[in-house]
Amino acid sequence: MDTEATGNGTLHPARCPDCGWPEDQAYRVVSRHTVSAGQLLYTRCPCGRLSTRLLRIPGAVHG
Repeated sequence: MDTEATGNGTLHPARCPDCGWPEDQAYRVVSRHTVSAGQLLYTRCPCGRLSTRLLRIPGAVHG
C-alpha cells in the first residue's frame, strides 16, 4: 500500500490525483498478470483513471 505523509507527520493512503479515491481500494480490477516479482495488477478508479500496482510475493525475484 502506498502512503503519503501529512503536514503533522502521520501517514494516510495515497489517493487518485484526479478524483481522490483511495488507491488501496481497487474500484475495478481490469487485469492481473503473473510476473517474476509477484502479480501486476491493473485497476481503474471511479473517475476512469487506469493505475498499476505490483503485489510482491515473499521470496520472489525482486530487481
